[in-house]
Amino acid sequence: MFIDSTGYCNTENIGHDLSENLPRVINNYNYSNGYFGELGDKPRVRVIRCRDPIKESNNFFKLISAGGEVSKYDNGNRLQVDMADGSVITYRVITSTPDSPAVEISLRKCNKKDKLNGLKDQNIHFIHKR
Repeated sequence: MFIDSTGYCNTENIGHDLSENLPRVINNYNYSNGYFGELGDKPRVRVIRCRDPIKESNNFFKLISAGGEVSKYDNGNRLQVDMADGSVITYRVITSTPDSPAVEISLRKCNKKDKLNGLKDQNIHFIHKR
């Protein structure tokens, strides 16, 4: 789905650091004060409303994780991408919120936070636009 034969994600796209991928994601999705989308039910939870949550979350994940090393787990429901700068991007098709795939951005181990335009740790749910 996102992985090429070498085990890397989207190697045809931009580099291996999150900072290299971030401009494309910021230009395509609502981004403000370090967060994508709108506030969800908890401070770190964000919501992006769209017509096709699977397609949109897949696109977001492909853009933000380009060039990272992929590890699969959770019976194929979860993909984790480790970026060269230490940041981690996780994609879950099935979440506790029905029909709401999610992309989690974790910067705890990122060694280039100063190049991330204020980006913060967050869990982004993609839900049907009403």
